[in-house]
Amino acid sequence: MSTLGERIKALREALELSQQAAADEAGITQEHWCNIELGNRNPSIESLPGIARTLGVSQGDLLDSPRKT
Repeated sequence: MSTLGERIKALREALELSQQAAADEAGITQEHWCNIELGNRNPSIESLPGIARTLGVSQGDLLDSPRKT
């Protein structure tokens, strides 16, 4: 099962965005984005909509980890 940070990183890389470009579009710092991807921090309620919008997914989809069947 992947972590939120791993899902965010995979989505960003699929869009071929740098951390800086993604962070700028989401309205957060590159350092904060990096810490989210590394699992050192979780996105805040305020930053989550911008991250989801930047990655082209809904907030629910971003937070919903895939389940193994």
